[in-house]
Amino acid sequence: MNAVYIGIFWALYYVLHSVLAAGAVKRFFRRALPHMYPHYRAWYSVIAAANFILLAWLHIRLPSEMLFEPVWGVRLAAWICGMAGVAVLFLSVRQYGASFFLIEDRNTDTLITSGLNAYVRHPLYFGVLLLTAFLVLLAPSEKNATFAVITAVYIVLGSLHEERRLIARFGDAYRDYRKRVKMLIPYVF
Repeated sequence: MNAVYIGIFWALYYVLHSVLAAGAVKRFFRRALPHMYPHYRAWYSVIAAANFILLAWLHIRLPSEMLFEPVWGVRLAAWICGMAGVAVLFLSVRQYGASFFLIEDRNTDTLITSGLNAYVRHPLYFGVLLLTAFLVLLAPSEKNATFAVITAVYIVLGSLHEERRLIARFGDAYRDYRKRVKMLIPYVF
């Protein structure tokens, strides 16, 4: 039953994450608090991080049944996914820069197709998927499997939504890029 509760909480976290990222909400804050709006993305990142930490703490605290006992090969695969996920996230943050997480109206007139973006269109999401695989493979519990499924669904839906915004912004350049580079998993999907 804890897997159901944790699934609901993660789903609510992702809904809040999406609502705060929505254009209508941003426009509201731009009109209501114009002096604070340049810092909206920084506040968004702080709120997301704080909520994530609280929810991760709850996730860790709730007991859950194991689906199976991972053998050494599964644990090895888990650690490979974990290290790769951390590396991808680190390289993504380095490539995009801190302003990506802190400044709302940053200059994004250039479509980035180099670095990790040459292999996958959404490298941050790819890193999160790798870390999610790490969690499930290392500790294959009901709650971790539930978290993984909800996270994967959110990432796919979020990527599709982001793709529409990128097509609107970059047009044919982004359409051509989509034909060459996979969305979430290099060379696969």
